[in-house]
Amino acid sequence: MRRLLRANFARLLKNKLFWILTCAELFLGALFPILHYMDNIDENSGWNMDSTIFIYALFVPLMVSLLTALFIGTDYSDGTMRNKLIAGHVRRKIYVANLISMLMYGREAQSKTRIASPATIPKSGERNRKIHSCMLYLISI
Repeated sequence: MRRLLRANFARLLKNKLFWILTCAELFLGALFPILHYMDNIDENSGWNMDSTIFIYALFVPLMVSLLTALFIGTDYSDGTMRNKLIAGHVRRKIYVANLISMLMYGREAQSKTRIASPATIPKSGERNRKIHSCMLYLISI
């Protein structure tokens, strides 16, 4: 199981789509709160941070599902799955290793997006920012 996980993480780090999605997550994690802030300033509706804390929940599941489908699909199409079975690995362990590696990627994608968002805290404006909102956000990281 340890070898399967190590092989999955090595393949993941070599994957170009992984790096493209990593850059996209960091960019969108910083961009969405800024756009939300600018939209609310234009409408003079007041901006609070509570409405942008979980904005990453919109696009992270899409990116994770895209990478998961392509990552595991490549396993089947390249014949790697057959080679793993011939090498003596049990099918259940292969599936569990894939599940664990993709769950770890999903958690990493969440944290990357949430780490990029505190760069937007200074944009929140002093008039509507509440200290408990900022503390809640920073604790949730």
